[in-house]
Amino acid sequence: MIADNGWTRVVYAADCPLCESCGDPWCTVHDMHYADCPCIGPAEDNVEYLAVDGHAHCRRLSDGLEWPQTLILPRVCPSDVKKIGATGYNVCEVVIILVIAVMGAVALFETLWAG
Repeated sequence: MIADNGWTRVVYAADCPLCESCGDPWCTVHDMHYADCPCIGPAEDNVEYLAVDGHAHCRRLSDGLEWPQTLILPRVCPSDVKKIGATGYNVCEVVIILVIAVMGAVALFETLWAG
């Protein structure tokens, strides 16, 4: 799934060696400063993130799409937790979905209130 659909590992500045000239993080893949390279970091806009085997993966969303077409939940909850009704989600997953919905509503309210 990961290799087929444009997914790549998230690159963290802390994992990069430091530039010998200035001491800033250096991307060895692109041979340039981390801040200037096209690697996807852990908190970028128009990027979809997914946890796989304990590692963060990411891919850029096309055409400036701000939200993924499907919600991919990291498997942080035990698989034996009882599912809620016909939804197919367990309690942990429902809590995650509700938190995401509340965060989106707060962001929308802040945008409308500021404008």
